[in-house]
Amino acid sequence: MTESTTHPSPKLAHLVLTTGDVDVPLSHVKDAEILRVLPGEQIPVDGVVLAGISLVDESMLAGRSIPVKKRSGSMVVRATINLTGSLVMRVERLRANAWLS
Repeated sequence: MTESTTHPSPKLAHLVLTTGDVDVPLSHVKDAEILRVLPGEQIPVDGVVLAGISLVDESMLAGRSIPVKKRSGSMVVRATINLTGSLVMRVERLRANAWLS
């Protein structure tokens, strides 16, 4: 992989609060919290999309390079890449219990 296509694990997550988004260390994220994932960012934890529509690169899971459309109700998996739109997601599984531990 070239440097432009590698995506190191995020160290911060965009926590969605009623007062606005706040960047917090990924280690402080809890189950059921709401996060925002911006275009080009790696999905930080397993979860379900609550709002937004985007294409997600899941090639590291399925081996296929065709992006998968995600929208409200779609599951997203840690370490996949959000490609096109902003997603709001609810944390379902933290790293210890994630699909990819």
